[in-house]
Amino acid sequence: MANDRVDLSQLAAFELAAQRGSFTQAARELGLSQPAFSHRMRALEDGVGRRLFARQHRGVTLTGDGEMLYEAVSTSLRRIRRVLDRFRQDEVNQRIRISLDFAFGALWLMPRLAASDLAPDNIDLQISSGHLSPSRHMQNSDIAFVLAEPEAVPAHAIKLFREEVVPICSPAFLEQHPEAVTPGAVLGLPLLHNVTPVSDAWMTWHDWATASGLDWAPTGSQSEFTTYQFVLQAVLAGRGLALGWHGLIDDLLRSGQVVVPVSARVRSRRWYLAVLCSDAPAAREFLEEIARAAVPS
Repeated sequence: MANDRVDLSQLAAFELAAQRGSFTQAARELGLSQPAFSHRMRALEDGVGRRLFARQHRGVTLTGDGEMLYEAVSTSLRRIRRVLDRFRQDEVNQRIRISLDFAFGALWLMPRLAASDLAPDNIDLQISSGHLSPSRHMQNSDIAFVLAEPEAVPAHAIKLFREEVVPICSPAFLEQHPEAVTPGAVLGLPLLHNVTPVSDAWMTWHDWATASGLDWAPTGSQSEFTTYQFVLQAVLAGRGLALGWHGLIDDLLRSGQVVVPVSARVRSRRWYLAVLCSDAPAAREFLEEIARAAVPS
């Protein structure tokens, strides 16, 4: 077949000649003599079996077949260059793939990234979030942040903070419902639930009531949300009481946007853990910085 005699260097030279409209200028940019460049273009035309250029007194123009080939070549070379640029960029910038729950990322990790130099400029972070089991978070990632019992993850996992919850509400809600300072009265007030598709992913109001020695018999309204961010928005709007996770609500407590009406704290055996899932040096260094930024309780 004729096109078996076509190579990439000919196509790249063809693209340049078509863009410049001159064999002489294209040859100069490629560091070739004009005769050598003309020979390369004749070889290309012989290889494809088509006349690609109309030679004029000053410069060249594409024939109809040349226009057709130029469209295909320029599109293909553009894609190739983008891939090669990405390869070169990856050699300069190291990528760290992070998997975590959205609430942890928004309320714990991202504020720390914004306030410190945890991620140098030469690090590309690829952060994905979702309601996943710890094992799923640890698949296809360099670092996973998970809520799990320590024995359920690799022994080298770093403990960030233990799962500890407490009822929270807005100051306005507490003012309207002063009885919220009594644990037994909490179940008679509007409760906001975080519901996830992962079984036992988060501690529930039922867990809190049981651990607090209360019968689970709520009489107030019950609202459910599929993300913890929605729960917090409802809290800030004064819609009811929610469970607040130590480590995730600290900034909201410090700012006074939410308050703890009753100090009935409940702890589980689970911890928020940072797990190194690959041997990438950049991931290991990043995780060491995270460890310095976290103080286990």
